Amino acid sequence: MVSKQIASLKKMISSQEIFSIKNHSDFNASALEVFNYQAQHCSVYRVYIEMLRISREKVTTVNEIPFLPVEFFKTHKVLSDEKTPGIIFESSGTTGSVAGKHYVADKEIYIQSFTRCIVAQPCSAAQPPETTRWQKRLL
Repeated sequence: MVSKQIASLKKMISSQEIFSIKNHSDFNASALEVFNYQAQHCSVYRVYIEMLRISREKVTTVNEIPFLPVEFFKTHKVLSDEKTPGIIFESSGTTGSVAGKHYVADKEIYIQSFTRCIVAQPCSAAQPPETTRWQKRLL
């Protein structure tokens, strides 16, 4: 387990690994890999968990991974330090508030993810999916 966590500091989990998750155990292992990578490579998240005094080595389950407060997406650029955004989503916000931003480094993984979800859970003819608008924005 520890050797896998150390290896995850060098590279982010691949899309092939993401889409081959079959069970809770696979998910837990992958989530811990992503956590360790982000804790090392995303300065906003790294500082946040340091302020919480959380040691990466002591996080061993998904339930122990600290969530970044949603407000951070309004006030900080949350993205791995070496990445550049392939696309940026903004929340609608409420009147007078700052919109949150979701920086996505690899839009192809994002497209593949929601496309697989739509295929896995097709909508009925009475409720067609509203993907055209999103697909146009991503493409």
